[in-house]
Formats: sequence, structure tokens, C-alpha cells
Amino acid sequence: MKETSKEKVAIDEMPSEYDFTNKKGVRGKYYRAYREGHEVRIRKADGNTREPRLNEAILPTLMRRNAEFIVFAVNQAKEAEAFGFTRNECCRNLKTALHQYWQNKTLGLHGQSQKAKIPRSKSALDRPLNECVVEHVVPQMAVVNRLMDMELLTEAAVTELLTQWFTVMLVTREEHARLNASGLRSTMPRDWDCTDVFSRYAAVGIEQADQPPHSQ
Repeated sequence: MKETSKEKVAIDEMPSEYDFTNKKGVRGKYYRAYREGHEVRIRKADGNTREPRLNEAILPTLMRRNAEFIVFAVNQAKEAEAFGFTRNECCRNLKTALHQYWQNKTLGLHGQSQKAKIPRSKSALDRPLNECVVEHVVPQMAVVNRLMDMELLTEAAVTELLTQWFTVMLVTREEHARLNASGLRSTMPRDWDCTDVFSRYAAVGIEQADQPPHSQ
């Protein structure tokens, strides 16, 4: 393809410090140094400087809090519902935000590799992972409904609710089928006091294990 004059000018005007043609670099050189720790020089209005040393252990405190993303998703879902979408339709992004920014990034339970770390029911303790099902102890839709109905929607309120309600557990396939048959797959018992998050399991005889799960 013939080079146009505009493209030629753009190439010719590239500053030499940005031209890496025929130069070799080391992939990850600065990334690794960044992870080990680095200093940031902050110049204040009064002329003083501050040079905090940052490392991977404290970097998460500088990131936007995960609850902020969830608050945004709730507000977005409320607007969609007010416009006329059904709650199931407008809450798809909210469910994604809960999975990504709470289950994955806050609880650290992301992907198949983390499945062995999830707490189990007593019956699931000695079962291989492929015979277990990941269950939201409080069904996700119950969490979504509470978030959607919150009048005081703040990061602190969302964090408090999810800390209390949002947890997962491994149950056996038989226990999962028992929940389905009882009509409690996606809802809490009608007399739930909003305090005992395991009341749905108690209603069908599922017991939480006291000891940590076996690694498999």
C-alpha cells in the first residue's frame, strides 16, 4: 500500500525519544520495580514536598472503593426501573457489579481456582469440587432487592449490608436440589428476620461445616 504524504509527515515528525525502531527493551522491567515499591514526590502549595513510599500492600487503599462501583450500578438500575424496565431487566449490570467488585475483588473468590477456598456445608466437606455447587447463602436477588429499596444509598451502608449478607458456600448437588424443591432457590423464608443469613439452609436441613474445606 502506497504511503500517503500525511502519513509520511507524521512519521517524519516523530520525536526521536519516541522512536523505538531497532531498539530492544526488557519486558516487565519497570513493572517489577513498581511492584517492589516506589516513591512518589508530591509538591504542596507551600513549597514543601512529601515522598511516601508505595508498595503492593497499600496500593489497594489508593484505588476507588469497590462499594463505589456498586452504588453507581444501583443508581443506574433505579433510573432504568423508573424508566419502565422490569427489575430483572434493569438489575443485570448490578448483578455483574456484585460479582466483580464484591465477590471477586473484595472476597477474593474469583474463578475456578478459588473454589477450594469457599466454606462448605457439612455434607460437602469430603466431596470433590465437581460434585459441589457454589451457592449464595442469601440469594443474589434478595441482595439486589434490598439494595434497590435502600433509601440511604451510601458506600458505608452498602458495605455494611454486603458484609452481613453477601457470602457464598459450597453445597452438594443433592442439597442444591433440595433448595430447588422447597422453593427457596432464589428467595429467603417468608418469616426471615433479615439477621440469620443461614435460615434458608436451616429450613431444608443444610448445616454449615465448622472446619475449613479440604483442598482438592
